[in-house]
Amino acid sequence: MTTDAPAPPVPSVRHVETVPVTAEHIGNGIANDCELCPVALALLALWPGADIHVGRAEMWLWPATGGSLTAVTPPSVRQFIDVIDSGGRKSAEPFDFTVEWTAGNYDQEPAS
Repeated sequence: MTTDAPAPPVPSVRHVETVPVTAEHIGNGIANDCELCPVALALLALWPGADIHVGRAEMWLWPATGGSLTAVTPPSVRQFIDVIDSGGRKSAEPFDFTVEWTAGNYDQEPAS
């Protein structure tokens, strides 16, 4: 028996993870660079080969396996970005943050 009822909507896919930003990421990261800042390097350590964009409001991730993810930038990350981008690398401390990714359909990186 077949029905003409529409398929149910696809639920949003969410992925929560803890991201450690280490002293190495802080030392190697580039201030004012949304793709090579310490937070982006920390994400790359968890998502090898991905394209990353860390913004003050949102973060975007394009895994090497395809697809895309987006997340609201956590307050602790925004504060850290402010410190790094204002020349405070020496006072920046390693920290962990939790990010909640949502699957998206972002085909290209946002304009920097």
